[in-house]
Amino acid sequence: MATNQYGQNYVGNDDFRGWLAGNGLQRYLSFTGNDGNVDPRAQIVSNIDGKTVTESAMDYANDVRNLYDYWNNQRSDLNKTSGYNDTNAATNRNVANAYNESISRTNSAIDDLAGALQNRLDNIEGNYNTYKNEQQSAYNKQKSSYDTSSRQNMNDLVANRNDITNNASRSLRSLLRILGAMGAGNSSVAKYNVPEMVKAQADEQYAKAGSTYAANQANLDTNWNNYLLDHENDKKKLEDWRTGQIKTAKQDTEKERINLLNQLSQNYVDRAQYGEGYGDNLRQITDRINAANQTIKDLGRYTTPQYTGTTAVYDTPALSSYETGKMNINTGGDNNATSGSSLLAALQGINKKKNANQFGVEA
Repeated sequence: MATNQYGQNYVGNDDFRGWLAGNGLQRYLSFTGNDGNVDPRAQIVSNIDGKTVTESAMDYANDVRNLYDYWNNQRSDLNKTSGYNDTNAATNRNVANAYNESISRTNSAIDDLAGALQNRLDNIEGNYNTYKNEQQSAYNKQKSSYDTSSRQNMNDLVANRNDITNNASRSLRSLLRILGAMGAGNSSVAKYNVPEMVKAQADEQYAKAGSTYAANQANLDTNWNNYLLDHENDKKKLEDWRTGQIKTAKQDTEKERINLLNQLSQNYVDRAQYGEGYGDNLRQITDRINAANQTIKDLGRYTTPQYTGTTAVYDTPALSSYETGKMNINTGGDNNATSGSSLLAALQGINKKKNANQFGVEA
C-alpha cells in the first residue's frame, strides 16, 4: 500500500494505471496504457460481479478515456492547490467518510422503497374493499326492494283471482236461488246457461287481473335491468380506479428510485475527488436507473379515474291495482227479452211460463 502525492492510497505506481488499481478498476488494466489508450487488437473479456462478460471494444475504450480525463483533470486541479500534505490527506479522508455516510443513507432509502410501496398498496386495497362493500350493500338494498315489489305484485294477482272466484261463486248461488224461487231450479238455464255466463265473466276478469300483473312486473323488471346496468358500470369504475391507483403508486416509487439513484451516483463521483474510487458502482447505478425507467414505461401513462362512490339507484315503480268489484250480471230489465242479456231473456221467459202456470205451480 502506498500514498501518492495527492494523498491517495493504493497499490501501484503514481501514474494512471496505478490510479486505476488504487480505485478498484483492475478490469481496465489488461489492455490500457498510462496514456489512456487501449490496445485496438484487444478482445475485451472482463469479470464483472463474478460473471464473465464480453464487452464492446468501443465502450471499453470510451470508459477508459473518460476515466483518464477524470484522472488527468484531478491531477491538474490538485496541482493548482497548495498540495496534499498530511493535513490535507486527513481532511480528504473525513470528507470521503461523510460521503460514505450519505451513500449509506441513500442506499437505505432505496431499500425502504419496497416497504413504502407495500404500505401504499395496502391502503389502496383497504379503500377498494370499503368501496366494494358499499356497492354490495347498496345492491342488496335495491334487490330487496325489487323482490318485495315483485312479491307484492304476485300477491295482488292471487288476491284478485281469489276475489273473482269468490264473487263468481256468490253470483252463481244467488242466480240459482232466483231460478229455484221461480220454479226453474232444474231447468237448462240453471244447469247450463247461468254457470256458463258466470264463468265467462269470471274469465274476463281473470284476464284483466293477469294483464295488470304483467304490466306491473314489466315495469319492475325494466327498472331493475336498468339499475343492473348502472350497478355494473359502478363496479367497472371501481376496478379502473383500483388499477389506476396501483399503477400510479408503482410509477411514483420508480420515479423516487431514480431520484435516489441519481443522488447515489453523484455521491460516488463527489467522493472520488477525495481519494476513494467508485469502482463499478456508476455502471451498476446506470443499469438500475435504466431498469426503473423501463418499469415506468411498461406501466404506461395512466390517468387515474376519480371514483365518487355508488351512483346506481333503483327507481321502484308504483304498482297499478285492479279492482275486481262484483259480478256484473244484471237480472233486472224492462221485460223486453231482446234488449237484455241472454240470461235476462231466459229469466223473463221463465217468469212468463210461471204466470201461465206452465210449471204446475199456483199463479
